[in-house]
Amino acid sequence: MVGFLIVVVFVAGVFVGRYFIKRFFAKGKGKLYTYFMSTCIAIGFCFFGIMAVAIYDTSKNPRITDPVVKDQYFKEDQKTVMTYFNHIMSNQAFAEMTMTDFRQSPSISKARQYASMYADMSKEFFAGEYRTPELHDKEIKKQVSSIRQDYSTIYNINRKQCEKFVEFMDTKKPSLLDDIKQYDRQTKEMLDTTVTSMHTIGKSFGLKIQDDKWVVSQ
Repeated sequence: MVGFLIVVVFVAGVFVGRYFIKRFFAKGKGKLYTYFMSTCIAIGFCFFGIMAVAIYDTSKNPRITDPVVKDQYFKEDQKTVMTYFNHIMSNQAFAEMTMTDFRQSPSISKARQYASMYADMSKEFFAGEYRTPELHDKEIKKQVSSIRQDYSTIYNINRKQCEKFVEFMDTKKPSLLDDIKQYDRQTKEMLDTTVTSMHTIGKSFGLKIQDDKWVVSQ
């Protein structure tokens, strides 16, 4: 965001410089004076623009130096991450249970039912109940947001897998079985990567899994 604003400031500075070049020429100023003054104005505009962006960035992302405040923010983020991860784990356990049931005894009725269910779950992670929680640590928030998006993708792949099964039952095309297996592999690979990311974040906050729940390490 900050980089984008700085680019905007420089682009605006170019237009400001050109504007004053036209103004000075219209007033009959000499070429040397015109370009010198216009360049100074454009540079000044960029300087104050960048200062404004820096102030904005500082207000949005204050640098925390007070150890008491840092500890408070850490504990607040720790609690938020723990609650959010437990919420995700509960959802994941349900998703794995239904997918196991589908793999063990597949049927068209189950495939259609679960395809609809996974579509809803994907939407909830994309922009619903499982939206990224607010955290003081913006870098961790980005990582948590990435995990949320990964779960949305995983459940969307589950949906495609169920829909592909229905298509296979209708057409009996052998190639569709390869697609189903590929979706299954993608789900497992993404889930492994995502769970690893959760453990990395959890460890940074002194969290661990105990009795299938995220808790604060003693």
